[in-house]
Order: sequence, then C-alpha cells, then structure tokens
Amino acid sequence: MARPSSDGGAAGERVALFVTADLQGQLTPCGCSAGMRGGLGRAAAQLARARAEGLTVAYVDAGDALFDRGGLQPEEVVEEERKARAVAEVLRQMGLAARSPGPLDDVQGVAFRASLGLPDLAPGAVTVLTVGNHRLGVVPARTLAQLSDGAARVRAQGAEFVVGLYGGPLDAAVSAVRGSTVVDLLVSAQDAAAVSVGDESRLVKADIPVARV
Repeated sequence: MARPSSDGGAAGERVALFVTADLQGQLTPCGCSAGMRGGLGRAAAQLARARAEGLTVAYVDAGDALFDRGGLQPEEVVEEERKARAVAEVLRQMGLAARSPGPLDDVQGVAFRASLGLPDLAPGAVTVLTVGNHRLGVVPARTLAQLSDGAARVRAQGAEFVVGLYGGPLDAAVSAVRGSTVVDLLVSAQDAAAVSVGDESRLVKADIPVARV
C-alpha cells in the first residue's frame, strides 16, 4: 500500500509499504484455494515495479515464512530446510527490512533460523526503519498491551507511521485494538497451522485498519 507524502508530492515522494505473512515455505502457489497467482516471484515483481516507478519501498514480513508444519520426519528435513533457505534468499533479494518470526519459523530451531541471516526481531523488540525521508515503526505483538508499549517506544524514536504485526487470528487482532488508535495499521499473521481454502486476504476498516494477507 502506498501512502502519499503530507504535501501531496509526486510519486518520487511517496512511500509504499509491503507486508507478507504466513508464506509457510511456499515459493509458488500451493493450489489450496482458487485465484492464487505467481507466488514469491510475483511478489518480488511487485516490489521491483514499485521501485521502478519511483516509490520508496519498505518491506516487512509478519512471520511463519519458513515451514508449513512442525514435526518433520527425518526423511523430510533436507528438502524442507532447502525450501526454507530458498525462501530466505528470495526475501533478502526483495529487500526485507524487518521480520516478526512466528512459531513455524522455529520448526528446525532458533539456530537454524538465525543462520538464514534474516532481519528478525527478537521477542519484545521493535524497530524504526528509515524509509526515504520518513520513519516507519514496526511493532510485533500478541496483545494490546504489547502493541501500546511498542508503539510508544517507536514513536519516541521519531516514527511517523507505525505498523503492528499481530501474532494471532484476524478476529483476535480486531478485538485487541477495538476503540484504540495505538498503531496506524495492524496485520494479523501466524494464525493457522496450515493455509486452507478458507484463508483469504481481508481488510477490516475500523479505528485501526486490520489486514490479513
């Protein structure tokens, strides 16, 4: 999504925020629901196009990118770790700036995840990204209290816009921030153990827009 600069400037003065979530080790569409197109290749092309059009791009991931399930069998480990490394490489090439790891990211342990060199935020950590001439706050959380604390911390560091990465289902995310304006956008992620036919992107327009992607 793109947010124009406060003075309504041209495309070169605009910022585009991209968020991925629940990739679950999939490089190409898994085919579990209708209308799936392109996979990570299409996502990478969208970021490249935004940059080519003069937009300043910020890209973050809301977690559960590396594996689609726990309890891997010994004969599955080599293939699944290879897929996870491929996903991580693509995310790096896409310019990933910050990530909130989910439980499925640690299926092979924290050390394996750390070895991939992704910009993962530690538990309780927040970050402020410099995006062109703007400051974007990124706050992982699982409760309103964590969102409020994290948002206060990044705003104290100069964040103009704050995106919350909520580890939980969409309805829980909506309930958590009902009547609140602690962040500017909330993304729900790390929900289902596996992507299913019923999982589709949604945007709930409330005091705080809440998205599932």
